[in-house]
Amino acid sequence: MSEDPNKPGQASIAAARAEGEAAGRKAVKERFASIAGDEKLRSDARLMGAALDLAAKNDSMSGDDVVAFVTANVAPTPKQSLSAAALANRIAADGSDPLGSFGGSPFPVASAESTGWADAFARAGGSQGSVR
Repeated sequence: MSEDPNKPGQASIAAARAEGEAAGRKAVKERFASIAGDEKLRSDARLMGAALDLAAKNDSMSGDDVVAFVTANVAPTPKQSLSAAALANRIAADGSDPLGSFGGSPFPVASAESTGWADAFARAGGSQGSVR
């Protein structure tokens, strides 16, 4: 049974519903924005993931409460040195090359001749490696 939108009170109910839904969307947006904007969480994917997971599962916590809980109870991602010296030390220590740059690529690389690009360059009047 559908309700008549012309009945007294129906318009005010619809307006109140629309107003409540808009306020709810705004509150959720502000809550997630406060979580995503926190500097401690932005610099650590593990913390950000935990915060977003908690916020999605527990809608009664404010954004600030989620940030406080996560930073107090979730271990941050351990910092790793990304310097060239650290990479060289890793390569020297175990003989592996995580980037594949010292011992050649772990993937076969096709030559320009085998892929047909050499012919294309020749027909275009250019040479391999030249940029016009």
